[in-house]
Amino acid sequence: ILHDLTYRPNEYRIPEIYRIAAGNRLEIRQASISVDQAMALVKSAQADLLPSVSVQAQGSRLNDAWSPFDPEAVNNWLLQGVLTWSFDMFRRRDTVNERRTSQARAFVDRQLLVEQIMEEVKIAYVAMKRSESDIQDSRKAVEFRRESFRINQERYKEQVATYTEVLDAQRQLALAEGDYYISLIGYWINKAVLERRMGTLRQ
Repeated sequence: ILHDLTYRPNEYRIPEIYRIAAGNRLEIRQASISVDQAMALVKSAQADLLPSVSVQAQGSRLNDAWSPFDPEAVNNWLLQGVLTWSFDMFRRRDTVNERRTSQARAFVDRQLLVEQIMEEVKIAYVAMKRSESDIQDSRKAVEFRRESFRINQERYKEQVATYTEVLDAQRQLALAEGDYYISLIGYWINKAVLERRMGTLRQ
């Protein structure tokens, strides 16, 4: 293992991990875009229910002189307005209702996705905290086994303990150190899993 296995306390806390996940998970961003698109489609469908109004203005001026201020000139102004309203109201209302249903579905899908992601973040956080606690327990076990090994060495020098007892103490120390490094590896793995769940660690 080439990675640095030095233990460093994690900086993640609840509810900060949920905020980080909400801002970094691509799935949540995509779901929010889908909701925005569904809302835009609803507004577009609602706009079809409004009447269409058009105004047209036309003017003309007849004069036998070049002066634009000649009072004898003839003015002819025409203003036309057209109001149109399609009468397929039922079909368009059905379209609006369908778009609203799609919007509601997109919103619910996003909520379910957010809940699922937050649950994944919570599970990963609990696993990381558990492995971090294992590190403390393993460290205490190493200190205990190291002291036991030292005591057995001293007892062996004073011919109070046997060489087998020293070897057994050494074996117990080696096992405790192995458990400590296993807990360290588990901690770093679980921390990486948490960062993946929060969206801060990409593949």
